[in-house]
Amino acid sequence: MQTTRVLLRSLAVAAVLTGNTVGHAALTPTETVKGTIVTVMTILNDPLFMVADMSEARREAIEKVVITSVSYEDMARRSLGITWRDLNESERQRFSHLFVQMLRDAVACRMNDYSMAEVVYLSEQREANVAEVRTIFRGDKVDTSIDIRLVNRSGQWLMYDDVIDGVSLVRNYQAQFVQVMRDASYSGLVDKIQAKTILPKTFERTITR
Repeated sequence: MQTTRVLLRSLAVAAVLTGNTVGHAALTPTETVKGTIVTVMTILNDPLFMVADMSEARREAIEKVVITSVSYEDMARRSLGITWRDLNESERQRFSHLFVQMLRDAVACRMNDYSMAEVVYLSEQREANVAEVRTIFRGDKVDTSIDIRLVNRSGQWLMYDDVIDGVSLVRNYQAQFVQVMRDASYSGLVDKIQAKTILPKTFERTITR
């Protein structure tokens, strides 16, 4: 059984690193969430990726998970709010690219915190092309409720929001973005996100145990 689990995890990482998503379109929302969580956990706990000179490869691996599992442009649009409508296509693409990098670090930080948690999948609800998968991350001292919201894009379920203990990740980003833009405009927001995502130490702190 242990050998099978190791093999499955190795295959999951290999799929991410090579960009292969065989059968991905047929996955249910719950299967999509499970696969994503297992893959990220595997990357974070893989001794190979913990070697110092593999930090860039680790970032790239997690970024590929985000790109293939998250409706990141939709998430970026929702997080930016009405400002999104004022951007041209080039600006939207640039912001979406930065948003992916920000999500990469956020996912690594969050999942690293839950590396020893037991994930319990409570339920799955669907309505038209959207779905919500309710989960609980059981820790040694505290349990965390995380409801993952997904949208169906061309037959593939992609995540677009997490509700963590009742707080929407998208709304949290939106509130932060509004505050930054109030003080420093949209260009100031872009500069701030870029400054955080280009610093390797920002990401590396999320991996260190």
